[in-house]
Amino acid sequence: MPKGDTLTVRQRRFAEHYVANRGNASEAYVSAGYSMQSTAAIGTESHKLLKNPKIRALITELQEEISKETLTEVKEILQEQRRIAFSDIKNVVDISDKGDISLKDFSTMPVEVSRSIQEISSTTTRSGSSLKVKLYDKLRALELLGKINGLDSDLNIALATFRRYGYEIQETEHGFIMKDSYKNNG
Repeated sequence: MPKGDTLTVRQRRFAEHYVANRGNASEAYVSAGYSMQSTAAIGTESHKLLKNPKIRALITELQEEISKETLTEVKEILQEQRRIAFSDIKNVVDISDKGDISLKDFSTMPVEVSRSIQEISSTTTRSGSSLKVKLYDKLRALELLGKINGLDSDLNIALATFRRYGYEIQETEHGFIMKDSYKNNG
């Protein structure tokens, strides 16, 4: 028997609205259909509902559900960014020795490859035909992955700047030290 089955309809709605509005108990109380009272009374009554172990259990269950869904969505977004960032046009087209371009068979193309294609167009004129294949923006996808992974953090930017000017930062047991790469090499 799932948690919350012995709750009233209003108690279930209270828990659902509480999770939906990110923890505003008074707003959840009113949204669930409880009678409108003074602000103080609504605060007191909603607090009582939050103390109910069955309502707390349902709130926890709903929050865990949302958390799992969010994690899945984040993983899917990262997966899609990786597909685009590491896509390779050679997986989409064949180029002959003469420079002719032909599209690979879509029916055998892995989904990771086909999802990296932004546009395909074909033009036929008197002088011949041309095929245009455009993948999604790899640089933008790499930039976003870099941001997500903290490569654009202040620390990494500072370290890269030091390296550009010939300095290396090394961590020791007593903290960090800066070494001049030019002095050590010459």
